[in-house]
Amino acid sequence: MELAQLLPKSIKDFSFRWQQSIGIHGVLEIKGKKISSHISDSDPFYDNSYVMTVEPYENKSMEAFKTAEALNDFLRKSYYALKESEINKKE
Repeated sequence: MELAQLLPKSIKDFSFRWQQSIGIHGVLEIKGKKISSHISDSDPFYDNSYVMTVEPYENKSMEAFKTAEALNDFLRKSYYALKESEINKKE
């Protein structure tokens, strides 16, 4: 089973698609009618660090809040889905 299949495909008014690039890196495509690019990053930039909470950035619009909220839900649901995966339980 490919791990990307375990990730949420949609949350609220947004759809998500993960495209792996090199190793563990990739691109998350987010689509929605009222999506905002005015959100912070979730990458902690350090190994063995927790994913950061996504927040509205340089814009306090409702779209930015809703986009950040949906992305945080995606990250949380992805974490639990991947944590419970049999592939990740193997040593």
